[in-house]
Amino acid sequence: MVKETVGLGLIRVWGKRYDLPLLVETTEFLVEQFRVYCGRGHPTVSLAGHPKKLDWPDPGRDHSRQAWQCYAAGADGNSGVERSVVYSLGPVTVTGYLLGSSHLALYSRLSILVDPAGAPAILPDPEPCLCILGAPNGETGEHRLLLSDTAEVLEELILSRHKPLQLGVRITNPILDNRGTAVMVTFPHDVYGAGFGPVDVDCTLVGSGQAGRFPVA
Repeated sequence: MVKETVGLGLIRVWGKRYDLPLLVETTEFLVEQFRVYCGRGHPTVSLAGHPKKLDWPDPGRDHSRQAWQCYAAGADGNSGVERSVVYSLGPVTVTGYLLGSSHLALYSRLSILVDPAGAPAILPDPEPCLCILGAPNGETGEHRLLLSDTAEVLEELILSRHKPLQLGVRITNPILDNRGTAVMVTFPHDVYGAGFGPVDVDCTLVGSGQAGRFPVA
């Protein structure tokens, strides 16, 4: 397994690769569907952590596609912190993590790479996903959770009307004891994969005195 630091918080290992153009195409299709069924107001697209928003679909579509290309090429020095694009569709917000949402830990003294469950990461799978939440809170800027009814409508929309896409869909409760929900959409490797090879995965370094992030290579 290749272990090489490639940027802030990223490690390059041998794992499952994905077809980024297909992921982007499918994401944009879903965003358009959500805009029709759930969207109100003025749809925009932006990079996570950046205040600048562009109109969707134009010129935001070109902007987001360029961002994905830069993330994939490692051209963004902060790509290890947040490699995502945010599609704001009125009451619904779709955040895409098309280069993967997996997180690993590397125990430096033993050179052991483990997944969040503590198991050896034999074949890391930086599975791409979309996280669907509500609109941002005007006071805090954080996104609201979805009502259960809204989440169920979105789940049904994806599983029934867009079944040929063969996406994984689940409703989650990201905050303990909170009744709000989020919808997670995943892209199975057997449908959206591009074989195996070097992949970049978010990683924490453990065992050098204290847990920390990798320095920039």
